[in-house]
Amino acid sequence: MDNVRSVIRLLALFSIFFIYKAIIALLSKNMNDISLWVLITIVYVISITILFFVVKKLEKENKS
Repeated sequence: MDNVRSVIRLLALFSIFFIYKAIIALLSKNMNDISLWVLITIVYVISITILFFVVKKLEKENKS
């Protein structure tokens, strides 16, 4: 399970790329790109959060 946690951390770091792309789109004032990258970032962060809680629950069940 430690390996899974480290993969989740690496995936969470990948969200920095999406935030970077949203900032670049904001600076270029391109509303389509801003919407796209902000939406991708929000969905990605929510997915990573859900994945983290699922792994945490599985670890708790395996200990019992």
